Amino acid sequence: MAARTSKVVLTDSWREKIRTSMLINRLQNHVVGRIEMSPTQLRAAEVLLRKRLPDLNATELTGPGGGPMEIATPLAGETAQNIIDRIRATARATVSSS
Repeated sequence: MAARTSKVVLTDSWREKIRTSMLINRLQNHVVGRIEMSPTQLRAAEVLLRKRLPDLNATELTGPGGGPMEIATPLAGETAQNIIDRIRATARATVSSS
């Protein structure tokens, strides 16, 4: 096999991403029982992940003038039971026509 003509150079950001994914893999293996980790190791992993991955924060959306936003959906105003009844009717019609 021929040697590469251009050398692959990993930037620092790629190295950090690889380290982060390795840490996540280790935590996943602990969760499914493949490896054991001490409480200290778990806490250290949590601290490192908080530094590397952004936390999910709640975001409040407001409409014009700071009021509530209005979101229109195709099922707005319909109850869950109405939706279930419509699905059942459609399924029955499909079965009876075939």
